[in-house]
Amino acid sequence: MYNLSDTFEASLPELIAEYSYSTRDTEIKYCEGLALVKNAYETLLMNVKHGDRYRVIADADMWLNNDNKYFMEFVERRAKKGVVTQALLVRNDAGEYFKKYEKNYGMEVRFLPSTFTPSAGLTFTDKNAFLLQLENVMSVTVLKNMKIINLLHDIFELLWCNAKN
Repeated sequence: MYNLSDTFEASLPELIAEYSYSTRDTEIKYCEGLALVKNAYETLLMNVKHGDRYRVIADADMWLNNDNKYFMEFVERRAKKGVVTQALLVRNDAGEYFKKYEKNYGMEVRFLPSTFTPSAGLTFTDKNAFLLQLENVMSVTVLKNMKIINLLHDIFELLWCNAKN
């Protein structure tokens, strides 16, 4: 027999794990858990088009360790869309791999200073910013605010110009 109470109780963790807030010019969405993070990435990929800027500041090892197969396939699908991808990565195995095969993945890679290891990942396009928490519980905060996104692009340019190839 179908029990509405059991269905609601079973769905409660997922409802709690996803939180949204929006105003006229700002939208914030928080997703917790690998499945919801993947869903956010799928939405991001669906909304970018050929020629859009796609920028990353991350420790690619930490990112791939969460689901290597999915995230590698994501990178391949992103490359096929023809977005202009620039990545500032930690110099480690995954960072070196992406540097070596950057043309295959339609991206340009530079390395962060060895004294800097980001505590979270940052991915942003012309319309969205993703703040990715990889330790403990994987989560992503999606931000849509053009003034903040433009500031992130400006900061990225400063970092990019001083990063090592």
